[in-house]
Amino acid sequence: DDVDFLMTLADTLANDYNIMPDELFFTGFSNGAGMSFRTACEHSDRITAIAPVSNLMASTFTCNPQIPVAVLSIIGDEDPILPLSGGDLYYWDMPLGSVLSLDNTLAIWHDVNDCDGYSESVDMPDTDPNDETTISQTDALECEQPISSIIIHGGGHTWAGSPLYMSIEEFGRTSNDIDAGELIFDFFDKVGLAADS
Repeated sequence: DDVDFLMTLADTLANDYNIMPDELFFTGFSNGAGMSFRTACEHSDRITAIAPVSNLMASTFTCNPQIPVAVLSIIGDEDPILPLSGGDLYYWDMPLGSVLSLDNTLAIWHDVNDCDGYSESVDMPDTDPNDETTISQTDALECEQPISSIIIHGGGHTWAGSPLYMSIEEFGRTSNDIDAGELIFDFFDKVGLAADS
């Protein structure tokens, strides 16, 4: 029971360190991103924000969050494993389950966060033209908790700003236009500051 393990871990950390057990922030890559979504679906009362990278909502379980959760989604539009259109997933010939599309994934959180439409897509600075990627950001409007979608155009199944750990042929390109870790920290920081004010 991975979700129960993570929540028990959070309780243990709250007992041993100075963290708030009901103001949790989750991020993860690939399967870890899927776990971020799932944990927020099941424990929206305890999770303030999630930042899934290179994954979408699994189509195999019902997501019914009761409380708004801030969401920052980061995904490449040339991800060879996770297509933005969703559907059945494969790594080579190995089945990996199925996911919703990016639009349908965000729609769940758009609804529970009581948002009112989306902003126009904004292009972010192309700080490394040699990486053959560009980035755009779209934000949901007037939400109880913010929702941002970062699409890495030309990006693969990778963590932006990190060294490529596998071949481009297998996992696609890595963008150096952003550092996903820094972007996620800034998003979490702003959400946390807003909650404290």
